[in-house]
Amino acid sequence: MGPPSTGAPAGVGAVGRSAGGSAVTVSMGCRMVAHVPVCGVRTVYDRIRDTCAWLCLAAPTALTATAVVRPRRPAHR
Repeated sequence: MGPPSTGAPAGVGAVGRSAGGSAVTVSMGCRMVAHVPVCGVRTVYDRIRDTCAWLCLAAPTALTATAVVRPRRPAHR
């Protein structure tokens, strides 16, 4: 186990609103309970999902395929 936390614990919902927390430091062994809704809330990730990750995979693949398939021009002499 590591050292006790020195931050202020808080429960934060999907839209950034506080759902509960404490202004004092919680030592090891204590528990904080916050009721945070997990259903019915639309978030940015819910809309775009893994689009960024797929684009990060597709870009190098497309560039590599373009470099391999592209016909080479003869050198000018």
